[in-house]
Amino acid sequence: MTVYALFGDDLRLAATTRPSDDGFFAMSSVCLVFFLLELILSSLVKDGYILGFYFWLDVLSTVSLVSDIGWLWDLIIGSQDIGKQTAKTSQVLRAGRASRVGTRAARILRIIRVIRLIRVMRLYKLARETREPAKVEAAGKLQRSLVAYRGTRKVFPIVTEHMSEVEVEEDVFCESLPYDFTKGKEHRGSEQISNIATSLRLSHEGIASLDRSELSPYGDEEGGGLLEESQVGKRLSDQISKRTILLVLSIIVMAPILTSSMYLDKDTSPQYGLKWLNRFIGGDPAMFEEAWEVYITDHSDTDKPVIYLEVAGLRAWKGSVDYQDLRLEELSIVKYTGDLYELSAVFNLRKQSQLQAAANIARTIFITLILAVSTMCFAEDANSMVIGPIENMVQKVRRISRNPLEAAQLANREAFVLQHVSRKRVNKDSLMETTALEKIIEKIGALLAIGFGEAGSEIIIANMRKSGGDVDPMIPGRKIECIFGFCDIRNFTDATEVLQGDVMMFVNDIASIVHTTVYHFSGAPNKNIGDAFLLVWKLSTNINSETMDLSLLTEKHGCRQTADMAVMSFMKILAQIHKNPRILKYRQHVGLNRRMPGYSVAMGFGLHAGWAIEGAIGSEFKIDASYLSPHVNLASRLEAATKQYGVPILVSGTIFQLATSATRAILRRIDRVTVKGSRAPVDMYTPDLRVDTLLPDPPEERRRVEDKKAIRLDMQEQRETLKSVLLKNKQLVTYLYKEDLDFQEMLKMPASDFREKWKTGFEHYLQGEWVEAKQYFLEAEIAMECTDGPCRTLLAVMAESGDVAPKDWPGYRELTEK
Repeated sequence: MTVYALFGDDLRLAATTRPSDDGFFAMSSVCLVFFLLELILSSLVKDGYILGFYFWLDVLSTVSLVSDIGWLWDLIIGSQDIGKQTAKTSQVLRAGRASRVGTRAARILRIIRVIRLIRVMRLYKLARETREPAKVEAAGKLQRSLVAYRGTRKVFPIVTEHMSEVEVEEDVFCESLPYDFTKGKEHRGSEQISNIATSLRLSHEGIASLDRSELSPYGDEEGGGLLEESQVGKRLSDQISKRTILLVLSIIVMAPILTSSMYLDKDTSPQYGLKWLNRFIGGDPAMFEEAWEVYITDHSDTDKPVIYLEVAGLRAWKGSVDYQDLRLEELSIVKYTGDLYELSAVFNLRKQSQLQAAANIARTIFITLILAVSTMCFAEDANSMVIGPIENMVQKVRRISRNPLEAAQLANREAFVLQHVSRKRVNKDSLMETTALEKIIEKIGALLAIGFGEAGSEIIIANMRKSGGDVDPMIPGRKIECIFGFCDIRNFTDATEVLQGDVMMFVNDIASIVHTTVYHFSGAPNKNIGDAFLLVWKLSTNINSETMDLSLLTEKHGCRQTADMAVMSFMKILAQIHKNPRILKYRQHVGLNRRMPGYSVAMGFGLHAGWAIEGAIGSEFKIDASYLSPHVNLASRLEAATKQYGVPILVSGTIFQLATSATRAILRRIDRVTVKGSRAPVDMYTPDLRVDTLLPDPPEERRRVEDKKAIRLDMQEQRETLKSVLLKNKQLVTYLYKEDLDFQEMLKMPASDFREKWKTGFEHYLQGEWVEAKQYFLEAEIAMECTDGPCRTLLAVMAESGDVAPKDWPGYRELTEK
């Protein structure tokens, strides 16, 4: 209807004849009714519409439709369809007067009808609003495609080449490629840039902009308002549109108003001709006849030929075209009142009317283009320098409020890709204050994610979603089930006294290995307490039971895989402590060797699973996002007990039950104890590992910042892919026991009879048959061909009682040391 309102009447005059008018008038009437209905409904339901800018423009454009409805327009200007009149002089003259009135009105209406162009802006706004759901759907489709793409593309070699789509049994080692993630393989930064850049380009082309689309495998699958225009953007775009409309329309409207032809009818040849013909009336008949013929002849071969000539009461002439077949707009009636007679002439303006209609159509299209182009041109700078950056900032804040950890990762990816894809543009934009604010928001988000960690995500989300400026860090905690890992640096006090200012670098070198490895195996670093680290693997959230239901967790393949990864991560950290050049250099440190001869970095690890309360610990002045429960303490007790047993890793029976059979196979049960603060006995297991045969890694090359970013981003992608595949039971992580070179070397077992002798001796120990147990432990140690920490510990425990179990021996002992 909008398109018809703009072009319908001009098409009527340019392409049809008078018999078709009724159909066009009917269409214009329908448009008028619907536009009035739209005006009323918009006034009722749109906030700020009534009596506003667009309201008055809509009123003017709707009212201007009246001139397109011939039935109404004739009544308004007092004319009648000339086709219904007879050829009497009085009617022709009245038609002439109406024609002149209609001509003046038409000039004014041509100006008013330009207001209808505002409906083009309505079409634009409607189209934009209609595209928003399509954008959201496109975002969802592109996200889903990128998720699938992320899971299959070659940039993640850790699980894709041999990945089976069928679920696997836990006792079967799946075929997979050899991969040592700590070595980083070759640098794949350029390929990653290409892949991520492709994603960004797709989001730019399909969904308007990177930050609006937020097209990442880690984005919100429901769109989450990511495509919503900001209030600043709406307001500024609306203001630009209004001012552009006013500017263009004021030029178009004022230009004809300020010309004389708007107000004066200039004398023309037909007018002078009638005056000249009047002179011959009442004179020589021959001269009058000649003048009559000259007038008709001279005005027949023009672009507006005469079709009727009359001297009222004396003579009349009618041409081949009947004026009754023409519209009033297609006629020009000229009259002259002499002393004796009134002279009238009717001219055919059809050609001029058609040309004018065609010109009107072209003008409408041209003005529409001018409006569109000028609006876009005016808005481009505002969008690029103000609206776009502000909306990016808003989207970044929203992204942080939904998931701070993933927002920080995504921000790193975007910054890295933009830095490499368009370095010149980044350098140019970096001078803008809005760009600086964007980067600050990204950094704040990254610092929040790093500072609060996974445990503090809920604190960040809850406060970011609050309106106003109040911050409430002390939100209620929630109960969750996790695997807790605790690790500690041995001889840390001595190392601190020796290293002094370098102790930070010492701790951070170790922390880098601990955090990187745990992060890769789907865990999350939580607390760094000087020489100790708390690591967490989440299993389930929002539980109500007081104890962890292992029967339910072991049914979930993802939980079993997570338990395997927790054990593997500690084994991998231990390997790196004995291989990484950054750690091995401390073996040659003069001060450390003087204080502790033969010094090498050593660590202990404890692993347990259970429930905990996740939340904020502290006050409004300072908080830590962490976990509180007896199970966290038990992990710490296990780590401390590694010193007593002479082993680097102790794993609780809960972890043993939760793990898959492949991981159970490498764990040896070494004692059953109660720890301080708990009455329930705990089974303790350890993997039998050999670290003395591990070969050092080659010295690390000094990498540029860009290379480090690429490796870090690559690791993030691999971690998400590994986690996704493992939790969906498409792959068993235990394949690494056979494929990873470090695990192969560390798990080289002693003679096969060692395990049998230990197992038999340990059963005698639990039954209180300590004499027999002692014999088997000694034989097991001989079979191992080296000192075994658990054998030495249990032999010492039994020796304290003369190798005789207490009479009330319950099958476990109390672990007195913390």
